[in-house]
Amino acid sequence: MTRSFTVQSSAVLSKSQVLISDILLDIDNNFKTITLKQTAQKYGYNKNYLSNLFKITLGNSFSEVLNQKRIMQAHSLLQISSAPISTIIKEVGISNKSYFYSKYKKMFNHTPGTDRDN
Repeated sequence: MTRSFTVQSSAVLSKSQVLISDILLDIDNNFKTITLKQTAQKYGYNKNYLSNLFKITLGNSFSEVLNQKRIMQAHSLLQISSAPISTIIKEVGISNKSYFYSKYKKMFNHTPGTDRDN
């Protein structure tokens, strides 16, 4: 009986890993507009379940993973674009400028404007 439980746990874990992998691909492709609610509906899961699954599997919530992707994309755009920082923030799907600056500084140990000075 224990062996059967172990096999079932492995199958569930594998299914969860595939699900998370698929969602990460969706985040990469749709980071500007994707939401947890839409993603949960697309895959047929409750958004709270999906959020918890992200936290358990990756150590970060769906929102944290999504915002990290957006900030990384903004970082790349700051390196190659002369567009204003406020335009880049909107382009990557972040609506709160203060939030962006705070998270950007935490992630890169400098402000977005520093990347423009280089």
